[in-house]
Parts: sequence; structure tokens; C-alpha cells
Amino acid sequence: MIICLILFYLGVLFDPKYSFRLCNGLVCGFIGALVYFSKTFAFIFFILHFILFNIIFYFNEFDYKKKNKIKKNLLLGLTVFLVLSGIWIVLISDKYHEITIRTSGTYNKI
Repeated sequence: MIICLILFYLGVLFDPKYSFRLCNGLVCGFIGALVYFSKTFAFIFFILHFILFNIIFYFNEFDYKKKNKIKKNLLLGLTVFLVLSGIWIVLISDKYHEITIRTSGTYNKI
């Protein structure tokens, strides 16, 4: 499941028309949240990967309009990701009475 979602995310991110469509940022954020729901390591992976590649796209682009769309894609993607994953984080943090991004570490102690 996680590999399929990451492949969908990469397919949207590396689409040659990524900077033309603002919905690409929304889709990346949504898929990133689904990946986080599958495996918790994806929380840090998505944030770092999405920001890094949007910065690379931004500096490789010369057209001012495309640069603005890349910035908007970055902001929209991060917003969608943080809202969806934030809802989950709030729910599990409320359950465990502390800020919690993942709970698997407590079950995997030796």
C-alpha cells in the first residue's frame, strides 16, 4: 500500500506540468497524508522531500508565473498535509495525553 501511494505521489510531483496546475500541490498533500496514515516515517519524509523538490523546481524555473505557481503548490500541499495529519496527531495525542506523532515505538520496545 505504501509503495503504491509513494509512486502516485512521485508521479504527481514529477509530472512535467506540475508547475502549471495548482491542484497538483493539493493532490501531493493529500497523498502525503495517506502515506503518513500508512507508516509514520512518512511524516518527516513527506515534509522534507516535498519542500526540497519544490525548492529545486523553483530555482530551476525562469518564468516568474511558473515560480509563483510552484510556491502556491508548495503552500497548498503542505497545508493539506498538515491539516489532515494534524487531525490525526491531535486525536492520538488526546488519547495518550502527550504530543504524539507515532505510537509504534512504545509497542516495539525490547
